[in-house]
Amino acid sequence: MLRAYKVFLATAYPQSELVGTMKRLLACLVLCASLSASAQDENCTLFNLQELADSISALNSALDQCGADLSNANLFGANLFGAKLGGADLSNANLSNANFSNANLSGANLFGADLSGATLYLADLTGADLTDAFLMTANLHLANLFGADLSNAELSNADLLDATMTCLQGCPSGLPYGYICEPDPDCSEPDRYRIVEE
Repeated sequence: MLRAYKVFLATAYPQSELVGTMKRLLACLVLCASLSASAQDENCTLFNLQELADSISALNSALDQCGADLSNANLFGANLFGAKLGGADLSNANLSNANFSNANLSGANLFGADLSGATLYLADLTGADLTDAFLMTANLHLANLFGADLSNAELSNADLLDATMTCLQGCPSGLPYGYICEPDPDCSEPDRYRIVEE
């Protein structure tokens, strides 16, 4: 059948017309591919600048499309209970009042993120970068911050009850009353810290 189709093409149209048609077809395919790629880039850029819908399915869709790049995203008040955001880029994102209970944020880049009033109850923040993050009044009850970088983070009035805060890579600039940041003698890594009650 394929041979008959080739014979038909060869006899029905002059070769110059076939070559021209093929060139136009290839040009159309290249144009379509480039438009598709630019549309995806535009969607990712828009996603990073606009508010995310209040659902995990929307978040997962955005993560699939944008490769876990949520830098500068506005997730204010989003309900992200149990979200899997390990290793995601959330730098400088507005995450205030968001619900991250039971969420996996291990290794996430939260540099400069606004987590004020956020609920991080039972969240996994192991190894997360929280440098310059704003966590004032955040609920970190039972959160795991083992090995996290809290350099210059603001934790004033945060709920740190029963949170794991050992082997930290840096100390925050502000802590709730009754807590201190000190060298961690039990961490196998050098120059690590822990947050403990006074």
